[in-house]
Amino acid sequence: MDRELKIVSSIFLTFLIFGIMSLFQQGGFVTPFFLKHLVLLIVSVIFYALNTKVAYSWVLLLFVPVQLVFCLIDPFTVGFLIQKFELSWLQTIHDAIWLKWIFILAYFGFLLAMIFAKYLQTKNKIPFIVEIGLFIPSLILLGFPILYVLNDILTIALILVFYFSAQRIEDEKSKFLGIIGSQYLLLALLQLIEYLH
Repeated sequence: MDRELKIVSSIFLTFLIFGIMSLFQQGGFVTPFFLKHLVLLIVSVIFYALNTKVAYSWVLLLFVPVQLVFCLIDPFTVGFLIQKFELSWLQTIHDAIWLKWIFILAYFGFLLAMIFAKYLQTKNKIPFIVEIGLFIPSLILLGFPILYVLNDILTIALILVFYFSAQRIEDEKSKFLGIIGSQYLLLALLQLIEYLH
């Protein structure tokens, strides 16, 4: 097991154990899901720092601002930061419609770029077709907030296909794809835990 997967597993198990303990102590499965995006941001910084010598490590660095925007659109994260550090100006940024568009462009643009990068590295058509087949409806469903659960299911399926196909790449120049895949896997796992509430 590579170190990125160990970090992802440790964070997932921490959230899971926290939830199980709260289930027995308080009668409800509660995790610190409001910290999810901050954890993902910190992990993206750590993964970049651990892998600066990897080919295309600059791609890992590009993922940091994507995670930062993800933090800024999440109401729980913004509320936590406002309450904890009295950063009331974050609410103005969070409420701005342009931030939602930047998030869509950054998050889905980055994911699409990684799908194409993986295809260009491997020339493996089956995962590419499946990923694009999950990506397009997931992007379309953003326009239908009432279908957010279906969108989450498609996005999680996309992430799992991306992760497992990226882990099969043995080329050292493509290691960054596995690292990005590990970060997306953490996102999927934390999203799944959120549904246990």
